[in-house]
Amino acid sequence: MRFKSHKRGLWALRLLIVMIGITFTVEFWSNDKPLLIVCDTGVFFPILRYYPETYFMKGEDLEMDYLTSEFNIFVKKHRAWVIWPPYRHSPYRLSESNHPVPSAPCALHVLGTDEQGRDLLARLVYGTRICLTFGLCVAVFGTILGIFIGAIQGYWGGKFDLYTQRLVEIWSGLPVLFMLMIIANFLTPSLEFLAIVMALFNWRPVSAAIRAEFLKARGLPYVLSAKVLGATDFRMMWRHILPNAMATGIAQFPFLVNSGIASLASLDFLGVGLKAGTPSLGELLQQAKSNLHAPWLGIYPLCMLAIILILVTLTGEGLRDALDPGRTS
Repeated sequence: MRFKSHKRGLWALRLLIVMIGITFTVEFWSNDKPLLIVCDTGVFFPILRYYPETYFMKGEDLEMDYLTSEFNIFVKKHRAWVIWPPYRHSPYRLSESNHPVPSAPCALHVLGTDEQGRDLLARLVYGTRICLTFGLCVAVFGTILGIFIGAIQGYWGGKFDLYTQRLVEIWSGLPVLFMLMIIANFLTPSLEFLAIVMALFNWRPVSAAIRAEFLKARGLPYVLSAKVLGATDFRMMWRHILPNAMATGIAQFPFLVNSGIASLASLDFLGVGLKAGTPSLGELLQQAKSNLHAPWLGIYPLCMLAIILILVTLTGEGLRDALDPGRTS
């Protein structure tokens, strides 16, 4: 595989996979809930299930707070065996330290806390996962939409392609961030909603690449032979032309991921992205702007954002070079 010969892209992909593995399993190593509780009353998995206070003591029908003294009494009374995550902080729990917030890195909070006293490392990793998820969703939806539009444009050609291309140019000229800000002011933003809306504006690079491949391929002998044999338009598009045109479309995928991540960080920085309290790299950067005396609020998320964008870009370059039929090595 030619991708293996692209050393930078290969190492970037490996590091990206490691980062995805760390962030998507963060609940198991950074949480304020135990992984497992074994006692005489049963076996509990708080990391996977919701348990009210009534499971462990006389209380209300609310989720158990496992860091309270009441839970410690339960553990001693029932001689429970508890397995905790290595880092006992969630991105939503307020610090119990007496230090003023945002507090600097210390033994309790290795990267410090934000302006509300929440652990910065937990919010950084959870926010990174949200950014990666958002970028992947935008890239998937945008790629599917771009392939569909580019395929019908390139296959039909002629006046249909001419008029459609003018509409595409008008659509691509719309200011994406301003449109998202306007929509977010009227509707409650969520990760899924923002990903779909962002994908509606991010399909243009894929569409252009697929359109060019279809325009080139529709006059080739294998397509004309299939048409003479009675193949339908749908069969020629999706069974004959598309498999040969997919390489250029797939090469755009990592760059759509980057675009989605950067857009989400920008929206959260402006305060019109995900709902308040959601861990996000953009939200941390916004806090850093308001707390210039706490540089750790900006340094860590900025470095994380830069690392993600660099790794995805290098992976995309390696994929593009590997799928380029004009390259021999």
